[in-house]
Amino acid sequence: MQKILIKTFTSILKVILMKVCKFVVLFLLVCVNSFAALPVLDPSIVAGINESYVYIDTTAELERFCEKLEEESEIMAVDTEFVRYNKDSYFPVLCLIQIATPEGHNALIDPLARGLDFSALADIFCDASKTKVFHAAKTDLELLSRLLGPVDLFANIWDTQMMALASYGENDISYKKL
Repeated sequence: MQKILIKTFTSILKVILMKVCKFVVLFLLVCVNSFAALPVLDPSIVAGINESYVYIDTTAELERFCEKLEEESEIMAVDTEFVRYNKDSYFPVLCLIQIATPEGHNALIDPLARGLDFSALADIFCDASKTKVFHAAKTDLELLSRLLGPVDLFANIWDTQMMALASYGENDISYKKL
C-alpha cells in the first residue's frame, strides 16, 4: 500500500512540475525584467522552454543536476512543497524541492529519499554568482536551512513577494495578483 501511495504521489508531483514550468519561467521573466539588479532574460526563450524534468531521489542524480546548474545556469526559480501537520511536531515537513531554469534544467528533488546527500545542492545555494528566485521565501528558506545544515543560504536570494511589496506596497501579494 505504501509503495502505491508513493508512486501515486510521485506521478502527481511530476504532472505539477510539467504544468508550472512555463509559468515559473514567465514569472521569472516578468520579475527579472522589473529589477535592473537581476540579469535580464530574453522573453523569446519562453517559446523554446523544455518542459521535461528530472525526478531526483539519489545522490548521483542530484550531483549530475547540480553540475548542470553550476556550468550553465545563472538564475533559477526555487519552490518547496511541505505539509504542516505532523503528529510528532508542529514544524513543517519538507516533501519536495522544485528547481527550474530558463535553460530547461528542471528538477523535482525528493527530500524524503533515504540516503540522499544534499551537499551539492548546498553548494549551489551558497554560490553568490547564482540568482535564486523564490516567492514567499520565508518557509522555503527555513526548510532548506534545516535540510542543508548550517550553510549561508542567503547568497543572492530574491523573493518576488518582497519585490512586490517594494513595488506595489502590498505585503501579502499572491501569484494571481502579480
